[in-house]
Amino acid sequence: MGLNRKRGRYYLKKFLLGLIGLCALVGVGTIGYAYKTYHDDTQAGKKIKNVAKKATEVKKESPAATVDGDTDKKVAQEAQKNFTPETDFTVDWAYLKSVNPDVVAWLYVPGTSMSYPILQESTVGRYYYLNHNLYGQYQVLGSLFMPAIVDTTSKNQQLTIFGHNSFGWYGDVYFTHLYHWYANVSVAQYYKYAYVYYPDGRVETYENWSAADTTTSDSVYELPVSRETFDSRVDHIAQTSRYVLSDKPTTDSKIMVLSTCEDVNSTERFYACFKLLHETEQ
Repeated sequence: MGLNRKRGRYYLKKFLLGLIGLCALVGVGTIGYAYKTYHDDTQAGKKIKNVAKKATEVKKESPAATVDGDTDKKVAQEAQKNFTPETDFTVDWAYLKSVNPDVVAWLYVPGTSMSYPILQESTVGRYYYLNHNLYGQYQVLGSLFMPAIVDTTSKNQQLTIFGHNSFGWYGDVYFTHLYHWYANVSVAQYYKYAYVYYPDGRVETYENWSAADTTTSDSVYELPVSRETFDSRVDHIAQTSRYVLSDKPTTDSKIMVLSTCEDVNSTERFYACFKLLHETEQ
């Protein structure tokens, strides 16, 4: 009887030691995987930033505004005031198209870190660039992208651009600070103008018009927007927004919606809406 108890304690001890060892291995593996993922995504954030250095030229370089205090507002205001879109910013379309033919435009907001290529999905309902970068590699940060159904040449169209909010985990990339810049009217006025560049030489100048907290089920994400439905879409945005800065866009105009997530793993969204002021040529 005593021998059986000793054997039982012996095997129990071995089992517990083995279990502890297994838990330790799993823990180390999990930490290692988490570190590798964080490291890879941090490097990806830097790679995303380098795209702008390779593919664009800013003739009047100004420091990008940070996200705290009054200094960033002054920097942004000065950068926006002194910017001439037709001459102060150029895009190397040949380089971008050689990297990925799905690049259809470039978004630039003076005085901020927003300077990124915009990719377009090739198939309706496809969200490949939600988690793939410019180079076609899987990446949790994805790309700035627009749905396949968006027509960039139609003036009575809603230009909808999606981008991740990294919540600062991987640096200041994509729409990480969209909420900070556009959620409050007292701040948004300093980041008023945004520019969209196209391979055919067109430059669209947009003015911030409104911003809203919403969810993925909001009708603002229903596309396309026709001339017949444009006014009702604009009215909906005005009625559900945090603020409206100026007169609503007219039917022969165009709006741009920049959309990102407000929380991790949720359906909550935030978007800033801009209205087209004019279109010029480079």
